[in-house]
Amino acid sequence: FEDFKATEKNLKEALGHDTKTLNEYLRILEELELVQQIQSEGAEESYWISKNKLFKIPGEISDPAIGLFHAQTMKEAQTRLQSLSLYNQFRTLYFSLDQAAFEDICETLNDVANRLKVKYCNNYINDKRLFKFNFQLYPVTDLLNTASKMS
Repeated sequence: FEDFKATEKNLKEALGHDTKTLNEYLRILEELELVQQIQSEGAEESYWISKNKLFKIPGEISDPAIGLFHAQTMKEAQTRLQSLSLYNQFRTLYFSLDQAAFEDICETLNDVANRLKVKYCNNYINDKRLFKFNFQLYPVTDLLNTASKMS
């Protein structure tokens, strides 16, 4: 954000995390090459910048850092679930999907994510809250053959 200097002090205050938690999150983001730490000459404190203005964390867990990011996100969501706030929104939907429908819903989720980035991404945070929007799509059951279970 152009109107927010992402120093450790400012990030801790804005996010409400302790130093250890914040440093762990920053380490994960650095491993994913999404942020980089800047140490300016003469500056009292280093700060972090995003390497890419518009980014989304991949859904494929091909890297341990991506898996760790998603695990931390789920822990964060669980904490938010326990706090009462008008801003915490949780929804759950169940679908029975064959392979074609699964591929279609994945494509739809990517389209929705891209539309949300274009519509809501901007360079400023003053007088705003930073929101995180998560998608989780996973099978709850193995492949079921119910033909034999009808009698």
